[in-house]
Amino acid sequence: MTGVPRRPLTRFAFFLLACLHAGGNAAGQAADATRIQAELERLTDELNSLDSWLSGAERRRGRMLADLRAKDRAVAEAATGVEASDAALARIGEELTRLDAQRDELEGKQHRQAKRIGEHLAAAYRLRGGDFLSLLLDQR
Repeated sequence: MTGVPRRPLTRFAFFLLACLHAGGNAAGQAADATRIQAELERLTDELNSLDSWLSGAERRRGRMLADLRAKDRAVAEAATGVEASDAALARIGEELTRLDAQRDELEGKQHRQAKRIGEHLAAAYRLRGGDFLSLLLDQR
């Protein structure tokens, strides 16, 4: 693996290498040492690769968590806006109900006043005995 720093051999690896080196003949020991060294290098490369992958995964996880926090804040702000809109809508609904009641009351008063005016005009007509149109147009 290129571009990935090699890990130094650990004490355990040296101990393992020394134990294998201590037993057996010199030719067999050299072959075993070469094989063990190759295996240790392969394992070191694999560990370095795994470390690199893990570092990348941690960076991705951090970015995803930051994105999640940002989206969570946006959702909280939207929920706050919805609550404020709901409260405003409730206040508007209450005001509309109050205004409807006030309109109904004023329409009732208007109707009663129109009825009284009609009654007064009819009574005045009967009392004067004159023409109804001239009574309406009389400026006195």
